[in-house]
Amino acid sequence: MSENIMYADLNFPAVAGLGSRLPKDNDTQAGPVYAEVKLKPLDTSSLNTCAAPGLMSQEVNTSTKEPSQHKPGGRHCSRVCALAVGAVTILLLVTGVTLIVVYLSMAHDPSELQTVSKTTKGCPFGWTENRKSCYFFSGDRDKKSWNASMEECNKNGSKLVIINSKDELDFLKGMSEGGYYFLGLTYSNTKGKWNWIDDTELNTDIFNIAQKYSDYCCAVVGHNKVASANCNGSSSSNYMCEKPME
Repeated sequence: MSENIMYADLNFPAVAGLGSRLPKDNDTQAGPVYAEVKLKPLDTSSLNTCAAPGLMSQEVNTSTKEPSQHKPGGRHCSRVCALAVGAVTILLLVTGVTLIVVYLSMAHDPSELQTVSKTTKGCPFGWTENRKSCYFFSGDRDKKSWNASMEECNKNGSKLVIINSKDELDFLKGMSEGGYYFLGLTYSNTKGKWNWIDDTELNTDIFNIAQKYSDYCCAVVGHNKVASANCNGSSSSNYMCEKPME
């Protein structure tokens, strides 16, 4: 490797006490001294591969980003969203528990279910609705005397049918085409009149009834007509009950 040679002029002032080493002349200013300084060339191979420590630290410090600062608005929004989700979750849990409690309470009390069913349908199961009234017609095998029929209707919170209009008469005729059914109408031999169980007299404008026999003191409807019948005979009839629609 070649060396670079640099020449420089060095001026040193005279120093007392050096003796004969300094030139003895009248000139107070020393002459120039030449010195040879040899410098090795700078090795630049390291600069091509690695940065100087100072530069590296400077680049690292320069590229380092300052920590991001969260805006106050973002934190506030996240808190509000979390509170909203929590409130909705609690509301759903409360609603679910309430529904379960109501269902279990109704399941343990069948009477409440029956009450709801009756109120919704208007008439109990097995009853027929007509003009805000409910009617029950006994089956062919459920034939009773007039007194027993009256008691059976009372058990159901109803009574034997009282006919108040021609429309009601037509409805009952249509429902009793297959047999005879006791009505809440009886004949009084002492009064000589037909009276309903509510002590009102028969309105002959609606229908008229002829008494065939002296012991036929009860009225029946069936086969598209109203007729008299034996109240306690062996040929007992079916019965029909009536009560207001709930």
